[in-house]
Amino acid sequence: MSAPAVPGRTFTDTDLDYVRCALRESLDSRRAHVVVEATAYAPGLREAAHRVRTASEVDADRTLALLEAWGERWAAPAGRPSLAEGLLGVLAAAPATRPGREQDRRLVVALTAYVEAVVRHDRAQMVAGRDPAARGLAEDHLQAAARYLRALRDLRVVGELDR
Repeated sequence: MSAPAVPGRTFTDTDLDYVRCALRESLDSRRAHVVVEATAYAPGLREAAHRVRTASEVDADRTLALLEAWGERWAAPAGRPSLAEGLLGVLAAAPATRPGREQDRRLVVALTAYVEAVVRHDRAQMVAGRDPAARGLAEDHLQAAARYLRALRDLRVVGELDR
């Protein structure tokens, strides 16, 4: 269903699905980065998590406002595991020896995989979406994801995760 379902509506069902998923991802990202901020050992990782948490809060507000402007509602899906829960699992799996270094490495791997999945979702919206506001949201997400992936890679390059 890619055509607008209601005459006069600028967004399609694909746009609506994307925006609902984007809101869930923003809220999930906020919760997950609270965990990272509280548990990461590397100062650079804590700083990156703080920036992403703050941006996720702003993004969630923006995305919710878009849904409300469309006259749509959003409810959190039940039974879906969150990124925050996954990160807590990563923390529990970190070995007791050298926990800081290994824990941070595992967090970065999990965060990188998550961001790459979000990028795939945002790219699909850029291809299939029709509404300018939803496409703009996807474009902003892609730019933010690129910055975050660079920051995560830079942590590895400068050796901050090796301390």
